[in-house]
Amino acid sequence: MVCKSPYLMKIVQVNTGDTGGAFQAAYRLQHGLQTQGVTSDFLVLYQQRKELHDVQEFLGNQSFISRIKHSVRFNLLQRKIDKAIHGKPAALFRFPYSPFRIQEHPLVRQSDIVHLHWMAKFLDYPTFFREIKQPVVWTLHDTNPFNGGFNYESYALPEYQQLDAMIRAVKKTHLAEADNLHIIGISKWILRLSQQSELLGRFPHHYIPNGIDVSVFKPSDKMAARRFFNLPQDKKIILFVAEALDDKRKGFAFLEESLRLLSPESALLVTLGKGSVSSHLPVHSLGFISDPERIALAYAAADIFVIPSLEDNLPNSVMEAIACGTPVAGFEVGGIPDMVRHGENGLLAAAQDSTQLGNHMLQLLSDDIMREKMGLRAREIAIAEYSLEIQAKRHMALYSSLLQGR
Repeated sequence: MVCKSPYLMKIVQVNTGDTGGAFQAAYRLQHGLQTQGVTSDFLVLYQQRKELHDVQEFLGNQSFISRIKHSVRFNLLQRKIDKAIHGKPAALFRFPYSPFRIQEHPLVRQSDIVHLHWMAKFLDYPTFFREIKQPVVWTLHDTNPFNGGFNYESYALPEYQQLDAMIRAVKKTHLAEADNLHIIGISKWILRLSQQSELLGRFPHHYIPNGIDVSVFKPSDKMAARRFFNLPQDKKIILFVAEALDDKRKGFAFLEESLRLLSPESALLVTLGKGSVSSHLPVHSLGFISDPERIALAYAAADIFVIPSLEDNLPNSVMEAIACGTPVAGFEVGGIPDMVRHGENGLLAAAQDSTQLGNHMLQLLSDDIMREKMGLRAREIAIAEYSLEIQAKRHMALYSSLLQGR
């Protein structure tokens, strides 16, 4: 059997939207593959960022008849969902149905491998797994693919228990029709959970962490970075990053308790993301930033990065921080310990232990030599284990093996 050369493959990456952490990780993979000479296209259901010219919107080139068909399917599906949730907030829940037929899109039909990412509202389980002809790779950006309707267990609500069981049953029925599905766990935590799950446990699993462009996310002059954002030079800066700062899963309530151990006169909390928070410390909001170079400067401006997540997979923010040489303080949950080695490039506290997290922040902020050593080690780990080149080559090897003999 001869593996098809990765340079002759056509891959399509598929994600619901062009914003959020899952898209960012998938889009970085796309560029990593293209840099290695692989043809990789990107298909999204919703496109908000029109400046991304190498991303194609699912309905962008659809005919009038196709749009009508999707509209009718959507209306019928919405009635089905409304009946199922009985007035509960549907935004909290993900259903395994969609009016869209990914497998019928030209980019998908012309591809050798279909690589799924975050698929809420886009993937229709009943038709996709029955009709798709090519090998399918699915990267787990959260736990939803092997659970019921919630993206993470921390979002689960008791009143959804019966509905959640129903969704699991629907998924199980249609995943039974999948005969060439491979699962990628980007963290050891999510890999283990998926391998042990009823829904996905029977499929081959692969451990391939996300990658990052270490030529963009890199250490830079702290004083210059602070001048760029108009931040004070004489205070210790703690950086907190989340797409939505008030997302309960990101743990700001626990961080706020931790910050009470720090002096408002000597420390400043800087936030990067949508929304606002209040704290015992003074807060400087940088708002939401999409430009990678400006994001890298935010990490450079900070003395430490803090991640108090209650549940997380392989957070992009941690990878960005260590690539920029910024030590990390956080909770030992999910995939965070994959990237943060306690005592080497950061300090980890037991989950939801605000006092221990606060003491770790105090320790890091009060020891300049420790921070410098940990920052250097953080950069070393990012280059050695999380570069885009490493991630792309691991995917190329997997893709080639899946096309063996085809």
